[in-house]
Amino acid sequence: MSKKTEIEKSTAKGKLEFKDCYSLYKFIDALSLLVDEIPLIVDSENNQLVIKFMDPSRICLIEVFFGNLNNKKSTGNINAFLKVKKNDKKSVYSIDIKKSGKQATIIDDLKNVLKVKKNDKKSVSIIFGDPYRLLIEKKSGTLGIIKKNLNYINLDFMDISMSGLNNMQYPTMIKISQKLLDDFFYEAGVYSEIIGLEINNKGIHFTENGVIGDSDIFYESKLLNVCDAPIKSEKSYYSLSFLNLVKPIVSIMEENDTIKFELKTDHPLKVSIKFDKIGAEITYYLACRILEEE
Repeated sequence: MSKKTEIEKSTAKGKLEFKDCYSLYKFIDALSLLVDEIPLIVDSENNQLVIKFMDPSRICLIEVFFGNLNNKKSTGNINAFLKVKKNDKKSVYSIDIKKSGKQATIIDDLKNVLKVKKNDKKSVSIIFGDPYRLLIEKKSGTLGIIKKNLNYINLDFMDISMSGLNNMQYPTMIKISQKLLDDFFYEAGVYSEIIGLEINNKGIHFTENGVIGDSDIFYESKLLNVCDAPIKSEKSYYSLSFLNLVKPIVSIMEENDTIKFELKTDHPLKVSIKFDKIGAEITYYLACRILEEE
C-alpha cells in the first residue's frame, strides 16, 4: 500500500456545524493557552470529536469532547454520547461523523482561522474529508460566505489510556460557580504552592500552610450546588500551578455556568465544565500531591 493510499484510507470524514462561531472561537482561544499542537480524534461510533493531551510534566490530563451533552449517558463512561439529531432546528450545533480518523493541527492556526467578531453573528462548519487539510466555512446572512482550509501537521499521537480514570468512582462531588472560583484564584498562592482541597457536608475548603502563616478559603454549602448530599468528607493536596490550568477556560464561562469538582482522597482531582452553546465538555484530571509526614 502506497503512503498516499494509506493516508487516504485513514482520513476522517464528517461535519461539525455551530450556529455561534464566536463561542467556538473563544473556546479555542482559551484552549490555545494550554497547548500548542492538538490531535483531532474523530469518532464515528460515538459521533464525536475528541481533543486529548497532557501537560509536559504529565501532571494534568485534559480532555475535550464535542458531542451531544444533553444525551450523554450517566454510566460514568466519558466516551458514552448518543447521536446528535441532524435535523433538530432547536439545536445550536450539529455533528455528523461518517468515518473515524485522526488528524492534528496547530491550535493557534485554528484559532486564527475561526477568528470572528461577536457582533458578526456568523455560523461555522468544520469539515473532515480531505486527507491533507481541514475545511472551514463561515456564514453570515449579511456578510456572505467565507471558505478557508488549514493544513494538517504530523504529530505522534500519545496513547493515553483512560480506562482507569473513567472507571474511578468519586465519593464526593460539588458544583461551584465561576464567581466563587475566580475569588479562590484571586486569594490563593500567598502562603504556598500546595493547596489542600477538602469537601465535606459543610462546604469546600481551600487551605494553605507556609512560613509566613496559613489560610483557609471556605465556601459553605448554601453557596454551592451540592450533589448527592450528605457528602462524605474527602481531602487531597494539589499544585496551584496546575490548578491554574483551569483559569483560561473559567474566564470564558457565563455567569450562571458551574464547574463540577469530583474528589477522592489521595486520587486525581476531576474538574469538568460544559459549554452547551457548542456542545463541548472539557475535563481535567489533576494528579494529587502526597505530602510526607513530618
